[in-house]
Amino acid sequence: MLSEWKKGSYTPKQDKLQKIADYFGVTVDYLMTGKEIKPEKKTGLTARDEKDIAKDLDNIMEKLTNKEDGPASFNGEDMSEETASLFKDELERALRILKVINKEKYNPNKNKSR
Repeated sequence: MLSEWKKGSYTPKQDKLQKIADYFGVTVDYLMTGKEIKPEKKTGLTARDEKDIAKDLDNIMEKLTNKEDGPASFNGEDMSEETASLFKDELERALRILKVINKEKYNPNKNKSR
């Protein structure tokens, strides 16, 4: 069945694709195209917010990679490039979420969830 899928003569159903994607920790889009397709969402973030997030992310990652406060480690081992990349992705998500939450909290009339 996998060889048929690779040849293009068979496409698994959506539920099977989701199970495979979940197993490998990727999206179905990535599984099918090899590219991570980010959904276009209205986040309420402005270009300035995006710039602030990128700046904060770069500053944090710079400190992490320069090992200013000692080596970055996870479970007692130095952080690998792959782990650092995953950390950066999750940190960016967290910064985005926090930016939206703070905008709604400190200026609720202007920044209501859409």
